Amino acid sequence: MSLMSIATLPAAVSLPAAVSLPAAVSLPAAVSLPAAVLFDWDNTLVDTWPLIHAGMRAVFESRGLVPWTLQEVKDRCHESAREAFPKLFPDDWQSALDDFYGYVHTRHLEDLIWLPFAHELIECLSALGIPLGLVSNKTKVLLVKELEHLGFSAYFGAVTGAGDALRDKPDPAPVFLALDQLNIKPSLNVWMIGDTPVDWKAARSAKLWVIGVGMESMPEGWDVPDVMISDLGMMCTLLTELCAKRQPE
Repeated sequence: MSLMSIATLPAAVSLPAAVSLPAAVSLPAAVSLPAAVLFDWDNTLVDTWPLIHAGMRAVFESRGLVPWTLQEVKDRCHESAREAFPKLFPDDWQSALDDFYGYVHTRHLEDLIWLPFAHELIECLSALGIPLGLVSNKTKVLLVKELEHLGFSAYFGAVTGAGDALRDKPDPAPVFLALDQLNIKPSLNVWMIGDTPVDWKAARSAKLWVIGVGMESMPEGWDVPDVMISDLGMMCTLLTELCAKRQPE
């Protein structure tokens, strides 16, 4: 495989000058291009916090409850809805879940946008021939519709959503399922990129290399990722640096 002009990153993209890693975190000694990359979806690749917040507000208000603020939603909504709602609404969790997904289904494509550098990173990895997978706590029917809407279905060889595996993240079961679909064995040469501790715990349990992105504050009691980055542009930069070290085949 040739370097393809560092994976033909779009000329209009202005990449960060260098990867910036926390002082307490170091890259593996022999870091190289990954065998595969798994991504979380919501708020890792696409911005969906406003939709999740609005959906939760609708559920709370319809039950006479004080709705959470946007920040509270960001702090608390990490598990899949099917696992979180029985804890939040023990008396009528199925009805609450139906109400939430009813709201989301009617609006989830309206304001769906990429987070900065997300589609450039996907295109870069794909151009390098690196298998890609999605491991999300969103239902697969929504994931498929959103990928089709954005025109990126063909980039992902595996798409796993809530309910596809026996347990959802933070359990590693959906991670193993995605890797099985990609025919890739778990290892530290497989990267998983996600924005919440449930992503990191799932990846850590599967013994992958864990990359956190965009987390403003670290919740207590959770393992930190191997690398924390502020945005996906840093991953684009890391890839260009790794490509520059490779010898053309």
